[in-house]
Amino acid sequence: MRLFIIALILLVVVERHDAFRAARPLLRRTCLSSGSTSNSEARTPLTQAPSTSSTMTVVEATAEEDEDEKLYGHLYQKKVPIGSAPQFAIAGDSTEETPYQRGVVFLHFALTLANLVHARYSITSVMDILPLALTIMASIVLGDLGTGIFHWSVDNYGGIKTPVFGSVCVAFQGHHDTPWTITFRSFCNNVFKIAYGTIPPLLLLLLAGPTVVSPLARIFATLFINWWLISQEFHKYSHMRSTPPLAKKLQEMGIILSKKEHGLHHTSPFEGHYCILTGVCNPLLDKTHFFRHLERFFFAITGNTPNTWKADPKLREVGKLF
Repeated sequence: MRLFIIALILLVVVERHDAFRAARPLLRRTCLSSGSTSNSEARTPLTQAPSTSSTMTVVEATAEEDEDEKLYGHLYQKKVPIGSAPQFAIAGDSTEETPYQRGVVFLHFALTLANLVHARYSITSVMDILPLALTIMASIVLGDLGTGIFHWSVDNYGGIKTPVFGSVCVAFQGHHDTPWTITFRSFCNNVFKIAYGTIPPLLLLLLAGPTVVSPLARIFATLFINWWLISQEFHKYSHMRSTPPLAKKLQEMGIILSKKEHGLHHTSPFEGHYCILTGVCNPLLDKTHFFRHLERFFFAITGNTPNTWKADPKLREVGKLF
C-alpha cells in the first residue's frame, strides 16, 4: 500500500510537470477515492463535492484550485522554472500556429503590397528620393508614436468584451504577469490579432483612388499601418533570452525596440515606455507626462479609470498643470 501511494505521488508530480510544459489551462488527472481518511483520499476541486465512491474518478481543475499543488508544488516548481513554459491570460489560447492565422497575416501583407504598388511613385531624379525618404522616416517615427498610444490604450482599458480588440486587451494586460509567453509564439501566432485592426484600413486605402490619396500619402499610410503589426514582433524580440542575430544587431543599433528600453516598461504600475516599434518616442512622451494628460482627458469624458491609476493613485496628479 505504501509503495502504491509513493507511485501515485510520483505519477502526479510527473503528470504536473508535463502539463505545465504544455501550458494547458486545465489539468486533467486521475485521483483515487477511498473511504478511509488516509493520504490516498481523493482530492477534488473546491467547486466539486468530495466523492464517496471507491472507484477511479477523472476530474478537471485549474492549478490554483488543486489541493495537491499546495502539497507538492515545491517539487515541480524546481523542475519548471518561471519563463520555461507559456502561460495564457485567455482560456483556449495557444502558441500553436494555425492555417487561419497564416491566412489573416497573408491578407494583411497582400493589402500592404497592393497599396505600395498602387502608389506608383516614380523616381526620375535625385530630388524625388528626398520626399520618399522623408515619408518613410515620418511613417517610422509616427508609427512608433502610434504603437505607444495603442499599447497604452489596451494596457489600461478594455476587457474580453471589447469589440474587435477584446482578446488583445486581455493579452496585453496579462502579458505583465507572464511576459515570457510571447517568446513562445511564431510570427503569425504573435501578430494575427493585430491584423484584425490593420486589414480594414488597408482595404479602404486600396479602394481609395489616386485623386483621393496621393502616392506619398498612400505610402505613408500603408507603412504606418504596417508598422503597427510589425511592432508586435519587435516586442517579442525584446523579451527573448536568445534573440535572432539580425534582430539583436538592430536592437544594438537602436533601429528596433531594444531589451533595455522595453524593460523599463515592465515595472508596476506600467505607466511609461509604451512605444514598441523603435522606442524613440518614449523619452519625450514620458518626460512630458503625455499619457497622464491623456488619461485625465479620457477620464473627464468617459469616467473610466485607467489601470495605472488603480495600481498607483498618485499618478492621477502627475504632470497636472492646475
